[in-house]
Amino acid sequence: MRAAHAQAERALRQSSEQRHLALDTAELGAWDYRFNTGDVYWDERCRDLFGFATGGQIDYEMAIEHIHPEDRLAVDAAVKQAIAGVDGGAYHREFRVFWPDGAVHWIASHGRVYFEGEGAKRGATRFIGANLDITARKQAEQALLRSEKLASVGRMA
Repeated sequence: MRAAHAQAERALRQSSEQRHLALDTAELGAWDYRFNTGDVYWDERCRDLFGFATGGQIDYEMAIEHIHPEDRLAVDAAVKQAIAGVDGGAYHREFRVFWPDGAVHWIASHGRVYFEGEGAKRGATRFIGANLDITARKQAEQALLRSEKLASVGRMA
């Protein structure tokens, strides 16, 4: 029995390490919200992506406050739709966040709400996802658009 317990602990450690390394390699920040307990977990990279300091609890309102005002309503609506079970609880958004130094960064956020129960007893139990900084890609897209506009104006002249 003791050997089986030790093997299970090794497998759990290996799984946890593999998850951590995969997120680190992909430069993803992970978040996890458990509806039944109200517990919210943001790993350090996720905190960094939003400009939050290490430590301390982060709730939904704090996160929403860091999102650019022009993007807040769409993000909030997408979160509520996922929790309501639209598209099977899938959540996908791109939005801007403000860092404490005033810098604006773009985030791609993907997640899924998990449910338990059937019919009227079906309810959201957990919302898990990952965020990725896409600022460099958005800046390149904007530079390309400016270049295309200038080329178009040049052709018209």
